[in-house]
Amino acid sequence: MRKVMIVDDETLVRVGLQSMIDWESRGFKLAGVYKNGEEALQAAQKEHFDVILTDLSMPVMDGFQLITELKRIGCQANIVVLSSYNDFEHTRKAIQLGVRDYISKYELEPDEMIRVLESLTYMPHQEVSVVHHKRQENGDEERQRSAASEEVGEQGVAEQGEGVVAWAALRPIKRSRDYLDSEQTAMRLMVEDVCNRLKSIAIAGWEEDVMHALVRLSGSEWDEGDEALQIARAMLEEVQTTLRNNLNIPMVVSLSRFIAGKQDPQRLKQEALELLAVGSKRGPGVYIAQDTMITDGRQSLGNPDAALTEEWLDYYKHIRKLVQYQQLPELALWYSELADQQGRNASLEVQHRLGGLIASQLTDYAVEHLQLDAERLQKQFGTMWPLTEAVKRTGNLEQLNQLIGEMIGLAREAALFAQANHGWLLKVKAHVEAHFASPIPLEDMAELVHFSENYFSQRFRQETGESFTDYLTRTRIYKAVELYRETDLSTEEIALRCGYANANYFTKVFKKVTGQTISAFKLRT
Repeated sequence: MRKVMIVDDETLVRVGLQSMIDWESRGFKLAGVYKNGEEALQAAQKEHFDVILTDLSMPVMDGFQLITELKRIGCQANIVVLSSYNDFEHTRKAIQLGVRDYISKYELEPDEMIRVLESLTYMPHQEVSVVHHKRQENGDEERQRSAASEEVGEQGVAEQGEGVVAWAALRPIKRSRDYLDSEQTAMRLMVEDVCNRLKSIAIAGWEEDVMHALVRLSGSEWDEGDEALQIARAMLEEVQTTLRNNLNIPMVVSLSRFIAGKQDPQRLKQEALELLAVGSKRGPGVYIAQDTMITDGRQSLGNPDAALTEEWLDYYKHIRKLVQYQQLPELALWYSELADQQGRNASLEVQHRLGGLIASQLTDYAVEHLQLDAERLQKQFGTMWPLTEAVKRTGNLEQLNQLIGEMIGLAREAALFAQANHGWLLKVKAHVEAHFASPIPLEDMAELVHFSENYFSQRFRQETGESFTDYLTRTRIYKAVELYRETDLSTEEIALRCGYANANYFTKVFKKVTGQTISAFKLRT
């Protein structure tokens, strides 16, 4: 079986390549998945790979440098470039470095990938260098050690000696239709990817649809008291948020009490599962045992409003993130879909509270980020200002929903108007807004704001919480959502207007971003 390595800094691409192709049934084995060239090079020095699929633009070590280093150490793998770049210059440079093929990862079809891999020329295994045989043996030993450390289970808890440890359980919220096998695979891969990055969370295994993990804190972290719980909560919320934002899968996450030293792990596991059962009835969120009371093995929330608080905290964080990262079209869509789900039976009091959260965050955004003074605020929002007071004045759901939509639209208008005075990020987003239907290479955006490609990629992720490619993809799909809502255009026409020449690929990206097929979306609208 041919051994394949994947190298890409984008989580969605790594997860997609792992979940969209049944590799082993086609004669290939995924033997390594890495986030940058440095990690990939270290792996290639320890074992033999038949194929290396690599992106070109990555932090730490990019694809060009990785290819150069692989050639230097005598790596005999076939190298296939996966990239968003589609211009001749990058193709020529990659070919000069000796790559075997070049595929656009955003127009990739599983059958096309397999066709390319099957067309490659492979060395007979007996001709693989002795050095690579030794690397393979060393790599197998290291993977065995790594697997042993990941399969922590209950024994790993009992042997925990330093710091403190708690048991975490994670489960996707059940929905009317079962999750597809591909969705479950993508979910598991993404959870594992995030946990590997966080380091303090070690996966203990899966039981049906529940993932079990250990959360470890050092002694110094635990000495910080309440801050230690905030550290644990923040890590679990990152797992939850990643799945919600990338796969549209809402999660319930529970965490047992922390213990020190060698304790009974079964009690921690049971505590986490009991809390998970409570959380599954209440809705998405992170539920921590320190926030609850456990009596006679039965779980009850110490505060009867705790679940409601968790739900509103989740709303607050989601709204704050969308506003903070200037994702105002997404905020409008999120609110609209939430209002549609709740329908006319929704409580006006509850919707006032939700509208108040949005109004408050937009106010902070306008004052602190856009730096609008009192006169400009009044001019921009008119009778809506102050925003929170305008929300309170609405007398029914229809008025409120219309107000929120107009409020978000005016805030977005102010953001675009302030582009000239608010730096490189607004300049990039305005360019994407105007040219999303055309190819927008990352290097062009870096040149637009006078950054190097690596620095631009790092800064964009720091400022927005996502890669530039993910942002561009999400922008295009939300534009498609608007076109589906407002026009009768065909899927092929909408795909072209949103920058996708391949309608089949567009439908797959649409489902990945929105969590639903185009036909299901049309039925809802």
